[in-house]
Amino acid sequence: MAVTPSGLKGGIKEGRVAALMGVRGWGSGGNQLKSPKKPLLLSWFLFLLVLVLLVSCCILSSSSLSLWESLPFQYYHRFHTQTSRVNLPPPYRVHPKHRVKPTGMHETTERPTAPPTVAPTGARFHQAYPRNYHFIMDNQEVCKTETPFLVLMVPVAPENFAARDAIRQTWGKDSVVRGQVVLTLFMLGLSGGADVQEKLHQENLQRGDLIQSDFMDTYLNLTIKTMVIMDWLATRCRSAAYAMKVDSDMFLNVDNLVVMLQKPGIPKVDYLTGMLMWNRPVIRSKDSKWYVPEEMYPEPQYPTYALGMGYVFSNDLPEKFVEASKSIKPFNIEDAYIGMCMKKLGHALTSPPDPSQFKAYNQRYDRCEYSKIITYILGSSQELVEYWRDLKKPGPPWFRSPSSQNNCTIEMSTEEEESRQRKNADQTALMENRRRHFRHILICILGAVTVFFIYLNWDWTFVIRITSALSSDPRPYHVAYPRNYQFIMDDTPTCNTKTPFLVLMVHVATGDVAARDTIRKTWGSDKRVLGQLVEALFVLGLPGGADAEQQQEKLKQENLQHRDLIQSNFQDTYRNLTIKTMVMLEWLAAHCVKASYVMKIDSDMLLHVHNAVKLLLDPSTAKHNYMTGLVWWHSPVSRNPFNKFYMPKSVIAEPEYPPYPLGMAYVMSLDLPAKILAVSAQIKPIFIEDAYLGMCLKRLGISPTDPPEETMFIVDPGHPLSSCNLSKVIAVTTTSIPQMTSYWERSRQPDAKC
Repeated sequence: MAVTPSGLKGGIKEGRVAALMGVRGWGSGGNQLKSPKKPLLLSWFLFLLVLVLLVSCCILSSSSLSLWESLPFQYYHRFHTQTSRVNLPPPYRVHPKHRVKPTGMHETTERPTAPPTVAPTGARFHQAYPRNYHFIMDNQEVCKTETPFLVLMVPVAPENFAARDAIRQTWGKDSVVRGQVVLTLFMLGLSGGADVQEKLHQENLQRGDLIQSDFMDTYLNLTIKTMVIMDWLATRCRSAAYAMKVDSDMFLNVDNLVVMLQKPGIPKVDYLTGMLMWNRPVIRSKDSKWYVPEEMYPEPQYPTYALGMGYVFSNDLPEKFVEASKSIKPFNIEDAYIGMCMKKLGHALTSPPDPSQFKAYNQRYDRCEYSKIITYILGSSQELVEYWRDLKKPGPPWFRSPSSQNNCTIEMSTEEEESRQRKNADQTALMENRRRHFRHILICILGAVTVFFIYLNWDWTFVIRITSALSSDPRPYHVAYPRNYQFIMDDTPTCNTKTPFLVLMVHVATGDVAARDTIRKTWGSDKRVLGQLVEALFVLGLPGGADAEQQQEKLKQENLQHRDLIQSNFQDTYRNLTIKTMVMLEWLAAHCVKASYVMKIDSDMLLHVHNAVKLLLDPSTAKHNYMTGLVWWHSPVSRNPFNKFYMPKSVIAEPEYPPYPLGMAYVMSLDLPAKILAVSAQIKPIFIEDAYLGMCLKRLGISPTDPPEETMFIVDPGHPLSSCNLSKVIAVTTTSIPQMTSYWERSRQPDAKC
């Protein structure tokens, strides 16, 4: 964990632990009672609340749910187990598990041979810990003069003199607690400044409690700092029974900690406890300070670990951690890294006897509460001093009962009792006022929920009918396919003079010449792959607009040159994608029955042809009734008339679509086009072309097949993709022609592998 300056509230841990605790505010003392809001302000609040609820209902029920995922809340994932999401398709209907996380690898920097004056800038994710750091302030004699029961190792920034002084005045002051020797030491790296280093030297001469190593003391080097702590304990203080790594912005109740460690049943070896984190996802967003690329840690979740603000361990573990670290690639999430070491050693972390004693933030100071806990995070060194003094002062108003450490009792004078009664009366009035406000708010919420329920269950077909009468597209949810379209460009030699193993049918807009030329130069140029013939064709409709005739003439000239265009006389629009797909199947059924497989692929996709052919040549791949791709299971039918994919019950009565592969790229055996065409006459077509294919497959009694690896078909990935991902993918969406070209070139390099 990072070390926050004494005047900085929150610091690095605020983003990590405030999310865990659900805290909105914290820090500087007790709560102040607020006077009741004025009626005018209440009215405005209720009005705004209802307005926000109504707007939220519309937003959450539409396809804009994907916008929520783009908000910068990634750091919350570090503390909250990801909950099951409703399987609602975003604009391209992508299941979260198929999204590739961004990867990247930054260079590491070497350990400086002399104290540098500036911090190194190359290492972001990873700095090796090969035991090549040296202690320049050691104080190794502190564990020789006496044998400590507990060693408190405090990682702290070199410049943070205030934090060290506050700890020395408070929980680090006592060297004997409940008859046990407790030792407090501060772990530092290099600050980069000669003046700071000289002050540290003088501080250590006076205090004798600094341990300094020659690594750069930065946030991204926290793993190094932690492992240097473990190295020092393993080599300089082996006689201690327990140790605790505790951050410098913590309130630590050492008395309660020693009591806990003296309880029967607390292990003496292989023991680590604290605020435990289970099933925490690895952050793959490069915008997050906790970003870890797959090259550093490929698993989606960390093993169980104790939050780095403060964890306790038996002192046999440091030596084992150092040894285990030789075979574990380190990264900057130091507490998760210790969890990895525990997993490597085959040891499980242990929950504290009372988990409530290890806490993160607290909204206000409460003397009784602080008398019972072990850890709390504070906002400043001044808070630590003030809270400690208040906790340690004798007598009323609060003191610890001698009969029970966990109970707090109250002794009050007459004046204090009168004051308490006045305060209780004020609080009673305030609570009554709040209850009245709550009733108003509850009525508004119930009204909003009722409106939302009506909104979801109302038959909006009449709205569509009204808008249809005013629009140029009379039936936006339904397209006719009466099989009366004709091919006006169809002179390709593919499937006429040669029989391909795989036919690539690329759906592309009529005016997108750049995409077609790029595909011809990249993955469409692979004609012979693993000994199999592969042919690429482009499927088009009619161009639209005022210059339609000029566009059509250009298409004719393009086809004269390349002879790879298949054009039919339907209007090439988004709403006609189902027609485009069915026309493609008609052409295949009429011309390519001898081919083995066909792949429908969009023009913005990168195709790794080698991997596709390899999959189809696999003996386990079916030769008939076979369809694969990024299969979407249990996709709900949208009943929201404002949603792009709205479908009324009059068109589709079922709540879910049958399974279907997403239309960006899917493969089918060449016996399927004719079968799908045969049953399509019985199924009312819809403009969602991939879902319509799923409906046809259901009528045929055929289910699409998931690919062997979910990373073979990827939509909406985090770019840039790593060489490892490119080596495994079959089809992936790209955002631009240069990106597609770059990926294709990288995928063909010999080192494009994991």
